[in-house]
Amino acid sequence: MLGRLARHFWASYGEDRMDLHYGFNTATARAFSLRFVPGVRALEPVGVWATEWRSRARQAGYDCAPIDSFGAWQDELFSRVAPSYEVLVRRDARYLNWRYVERPGFDYRLWRVTREGRPVGASVLRVVDGVLWWGDAWFDPQEPEAVPALLDAAVEASGVVSVAGWFPERPHWWAARLAALGFRKVAEKDDLVCVYAPFTPAGSDAMPRLYYTRGDSDLF
Repeated sequence: MLGRLARHFWASYGEDRMDLHYGFNTATARAFSLRFVPGVRALEPVGVWATEWRSRARQAGYDCAPIDSFGAWQDELFSRVAPSYEVLVRRDARYLNWRYVERPGFDYRLWRVTREGRPVGASVLRVVDGVLWWGDAWFDPQEPEAVPALLDAAVEASGVVSVAGWFPERPHWWAARLAALGFRKVAEKDDLVCVYAPFTPAGSDAMPRLYYTRGDSDLF
């Protein structure tokens, strides 16, 4: 049944329509997918980065503030920083408002960081079981201090110092920034793995360069 359902789904919404589908699953679901669903491949175990955050000295020139929604500034910011992430879901204002602002029943905390009035980064966080989950993040790589500045503000506002997020070890500059800030890789409690089904050679080539976060799943 799983194989037949997948073949129907691929034919209706995948083949000749897009380069690939991807998602996150575990245990039995993954074993069945790899065995019975045509074209499904495992990319890698989900990487969880975690730390007990301690405030840094305030970074001069950075202004961090909670926001209610995403606007034209986000489209400009994403267009500017997207090439530094190589392959990722298009995080324009329309998509982010649909994903985080209009979705009912979730207490998402949206943050933006600017320098001299220019947006240089943004994030979406949510407190779950005493952990401040860093569910989505995109920053200008030329503004490395924007990252701790935003986390300082978000942690102070939430009162929660345990911070964790899903991030692959790419792009390299982002993984290096996380490590420099004291984040360390820990095991994902449900043994989740990123899996995908490519429909074109471009999809196969793109997937190993994918940047993803917990917000790219339905688990945030």
